[in-house]
Amino acid sequence: MDILILLFLILSYHSFLVIYFYKKGVLKLDVKDLLELLEKEEVIEKIKEIVSKDPKKPSKSQKNITPNETKEKKQEEKLFKEKEEKLKRQISILNDEKAQIQALLLAKHKEYQQEANTLENKNQQLQQQIDSLQQQNQRLTQQNEALLEEQLENELEEELTETIEQLKKEVFNLKETKRILTDTIASSGREKESLKKNLLKLKTELQRLQNENITLLSNLKQKEQEEMRYQIELENKDKTAEYYKIKYQNIDHYFESYRALGENIHHDLERVLSKQSPETFFCYGTQWTNIEALWELISFKLNKYQPEEIRVLSSIFDYFFTCYESINTNYERLHVKIGDEFDEDIHTRASNSAVTGNIKEILLKGYKGIRNGKIKKSIVRM
Repeated sequence: MDILILLFLILSYHSFLVIYFYKKGVLKLDVKDLLELLEKEEVIEKIKEIVSKDPKKPSKSQKNITPNETKEKKQEEKLFKEKEEKLKRQISILNDEKAQIQALLLAKHKEYQQEANTLENKNQQLQQQIDSLQQQNQRLTQQNEALLEEQLENELEEELTETIEQLKKEVFNLKETKRILTDTIASSGREKESLKKNLLKLKTELQRLQNENITLLSNLKQKEQEEMRYQIELENKDKTAEYYKIKYQNIDHYFESYRALGENIHHDLERVLSKQSPETFFCYGTQWTNIEALWELISFKLNKYQPEEIRVLSSIFDYFFTCYESINTNYERLHVKIGDEFDEDIHTRASNSAVTGNIKEILLKGYKGIRNGKIKKSIVRM
């Protein structure tokens, strides 16, 4: 539509209207479109046809014109020539601008082509560097894997060497143990079976004693920390000792039984029981922490004290536990009697005891906590 309007204006000799409509936005052509339009053959031919027309040749309708009309016609022809010259100059300027634009575009194209070539060269260089880095990375990865394999082999070799040394020691120890056991059980098959059972029992007993030793050491440490508190409490409890002495008539008997024991026992129990007087003996003995410590020491010394000493200490423990139980319901004794079947949950074997069978001897009765469920197993022999 814009092309038709432009041609119409040109053919009508009103080129100034082209510029007017172009500025007003009626024509939507830019300079590039105008140049392309002017290059078209039909436009060029039409312009040539318009320019080559003889304005002097009158048409049939203009044969009878007045002098004034002739003068106006001349003025119009003169104006047309001026406009024609102006249009030619504009076309020349547009052609020059077109040539300049084409030259600029060509220069820019060359510049962009050079930049593209430069970027391509850089891209090739970068790709070469990437390929080189990938090759280096692959070599380093292979070297790293080789080093890791070597390190793993060295570590495995060291572990195997240590394991072999340990196994050698264990084999040596086992051989020594086997030789000793073989010499010991060579007398009869029955003794061999007995030794096997004793070995199992000793391992169990050793574990129990180790655990109880840890507990005893912990309790003894607590006793040292509480000694000052006990001394203060002792002054207050001396006042009630007479009352308990009347209530518990056997205190003198147990006190004298304790005093008759050896000094080594007094030394072991110096923080648990007192030999100064029946009153202090009773005050110490009715404290739960001391009752608990007394049981631990008896169980720990079963194989070190004489049987009569163990019997006296066990009777003292029974007496104080009964006193404590009469006023406190936190703990209760475990019921066990001769002839009962051995129960791993509430019984533990003493030394020189058979592995299975019924109970033949009660060395120390156990107890359990009613609230916390803590159990001190009865020590028995079968």
